[in-house]
Parts: sequence; structure tokens; C-alpha cells
Amino acid sequence: MIGSPLRPYFDIIWAERDWSWTIVGILYLFAGLFVRGWFMGAIAARSSELDHKASHQVKSAYLRRAVGGWALFFLPLALIIFHWRREVLPFKINGFVLLALGGISFTLSILLHLQAFCLAALQILQKYCEASEKKLFE
Repeated sequence: MIGSPLRPYFDIIWAERDWSWTIVGILYLFAGLFVRGWFMGAIAARSSELDHKASHQVKSAYLRRAVGGWALFFLPLALIIFHWRREVLPFKINGFVLLALGGISFTLSILLHLQAFCLAALQILQKYCEASEKKLFE
């Protein structure tokens, strides 16, 4: 059977939920950042091809706008932890509902990150266009 040498470790992680939520959280963070990087990586790489000042301005404007995306990125982490440590919640929630909420939140976080980056790029592009128009009419 594949993975049978790891079976005792998985059993310990499953049984000792007081500390194993950290492992599950770390796995979520790695997977979530991988997926986010999959969507955002090409955009960030292309923006770094701009001159240094423009690239820095786009990144700064993006970071100001990306707070909502980060909040929705970490919401599934909290839901995973609450579900993993079942006794933490004062009420019972179906695991499927938590999974659905986490999936929706993660998807929205990716969309908000993309929106923040696009709006930041457009804002900086508009600044550069206005500056070049001023130079043109001087």
C-alpha cells in the first residue's frame, strides 16, 4: 500500500488535534500561496520588467489595495483551524458548509488580489500617461 510508512504519522496528526492544527494550517498556507502564485506570478514577473520606479509604484499601489484579498485568504485558515479543533466552536457547523465557505472565500481572495493588481497597474499607467501628455504640450 502506498504511503503505509507514513500512516502512523497521519494517525498521530489526526488523533492529537491540540497541536496538529499547526501542521494543517502550514499545509493550507503552502497550498494557498502556491495557487495564488500560480495566478499572480506571471503578472508580477511582467510588472518587474518595467523600469524600477514604475514597478515599485505598481507594487506599492497593489499592497494598499490588497488588504481585502489577504483577509479573505486567511479566513479559510481560521475556518480550517476551527473545524480541526472542533471543541473551539460553541456551535456545530457541518464540515461541508465550512469547506464551501472556505472555497468561496479563497476564490474571492484570488479575484480581489487580481483586481487590486490590475487597478494599481491602471492607476500608475494613468499617471505615466498624464505625465507624458504634459511633456508633449510643454
